[in-house]
Amino acid sequence: MTTIAASFTHKQIAADSKCSTDRVHFQIDKLKELSDGSIFGAAGDQGLILKLYKFLYEGGEQLEAEAELDVLQLTHSGLCLFDTRTAQFYQIRSKFYAIGSGAEFALAAMSLGATPLQAIECAAKFDPDTGHPIDVMTLKRRKNVNSA
Repeated sequence: MTTIAASFTHKQIAADSKCSTDRVHFQIDKLKELSDGSIFGAAGDQGLILKLYKFLYEGGEQLEAEAELDVLQLTHSGLCLFDTRTAQFYQIRSKFYAIGSGAEFALAAMSLGATPLQAIECAAKFDPDTGHPIDVMTLKRRKNVNSA
């Protein structure tokens, strides 16, 4: 599967790049930036993830309500998860969170102060479905617009 970890405190989200098809492994980019500057990563079936990208970027076909897909988003106001039933992100109160097959390892690491990168490094040591290289994206600062 994959591991994605985000920290609102660090304004960062990280993901491993390992992808598997049967017994073949390869690397892919798992983090994407939306037009509002938020960054998200998805864990699950690659076909559903591609469908999600199309939905979020182009307003394509909505995912099936039963879609087995975990999505974590880092925004300027906090962390969000995606609900496939409503096709909407909803904010969670946690300052850090992780999804995917190595989520427990990543969450434990972040609870001890690790950055998202360090959390994915930890998960990669113990979860066979989390692998290198690791990608990290930092939330860009919003530009202040002065009203005159």
